[in-house]
Amino acid sequence: MSAVGFENNGGCECGCGVACDEAYMRWKCPGDIGYSCDGQSTFDSPPLFGEVGRQAPCVDQGSDAVVWIIRAFLFALSGVCLLLVCLGAKIYPITKAAHSAILDATESLAAGGEATDPLTGKAVVRSAASHAQLRREHFSARELSLSSHWLKTQLSGRLLLWLGAFIAILAGMAASGGEARQYIVAIGAICCSALFVLVPWDAARLQVLLKMSRAERAVGPSAEEKDNSARS
Repeated sequence: MSAVGFENNGGCECGCGVACDEAYMRWKCPGDIGYSCDGQSTFDSPPLFGEVGRQAPCVDQGSDAVVWIIRAFLFALSGVCLLLVCLGAKIYPITKAAHSAILDATESLAAGGEATDPLTGKAVVRSAASHAQLRREHFSARELSLSSHWLKTQLSGRLLLWLGAFIAILAGMAASGGEARQYIVAIGAICCSALFVLVPWDAARLQVLLKMSRAERAVGPSAEEKDNSARS
């Protein structure tokens, strides 16, 4: 967007939803300042100078390329996603009967029984519940090659790193100012959204590792885990 001439808020300091510091100002843009007649910055306040019905400069990007890119993302990309959804619905139609069969199969699996996938017609194969299987579901091959002690240290360090990064991002957003503040806040919010996924994920993995370690100390490793340890 920036490459084709996009300017945040049309290059204006305030207006078009961004409140101005002065109550008598509707917008403040290069070459055009919209002073209101009634001393309020509301959208229906007529400007004091210039053409009364003129458009606020903050809604004009001044580039047709920006408008076309917005249209492409708003309509074309949405249309492509809609076609992909239609393709999935065509391949695996979820009719009322299929939905009922899915619910029945889910209840059967929850009760510990067997079930067939109503969409593919194949039997649902569930993994055997064991510590080794639980490890494979939560940790990568490289992590499985580490000892439990080093894996705990790594996960704990990652959690501290994520939490430290979260605090640093919040501090940076709070300390930012000037024209760069809006960009710093936007980028910080994106980074925080990633941390909202990473922190719970690593916390859940650390919790699983601690529970398995306590269980292994109580009952000893299984035959499958001994075999995996011998191969590694």
